[in-house]
Amino acid sequence: DFTTLVGFEHVATAGALGTGGMGAGITAWGLGDPSTDPWDDVTRNGGLNGQPPGSTRDNTLMKTWAQLDWNTAIGTLTVVPSYSKADYKSVIVACNMCSPGVYTSFPGFTEGNATTVEARLASRADATVQWVVGAYYDTAENFVYTSQFARNTWQDQSSKAAFAQLTYPFGDW
Repeated sequence: DFTTLVGFEHVATAGALGTGGMGAGITAWGLGDPSTDPWDDVTRNGGLNGQPPGSTRDNTLMKTWAQLDWNTAIGTLTVVPSYSKADYKSVIVACNMCSPGVYTSFPGFTEGNATTVEARLASRADATVQWVVGAYYDTAENFVYTSQFARNTWQDQSSKAAFAQLTYPFGDW
């Protein structure tokens, strides 16, 4: 007896960044400056509803997973693998040397992926002693590039775990 469950998610978002609920949202420089401030051309009227013109965000997220169950004579073997990938691309337009009307574009991106797998063997539901044993593994990689600060960051991590549980009824309470 073998059953399979498979899933997939994909999300893509893009558009201008904004401070008034549009786009992914940012906080612009100079919020709260008086509207007469000559240096406030980026955040218009004291930063109440402005956005740096040209700032954008383009995000793509994807995840796929499965659950495989195999009923055996001693119990159920379950394997749950998954893979996810995320790409975030942005262009932040900011004040260049804080001169009115002079902007600089700072592209950046983050790319990451993660893989996980869990395998467990659980006793049959009608067994007197209930038990489960298993293992879990995940690995993730993430790369971040930010041109505004001329910085690259690489992160790599992994985790491993083993687990077990035993339940025995001592009597009716």
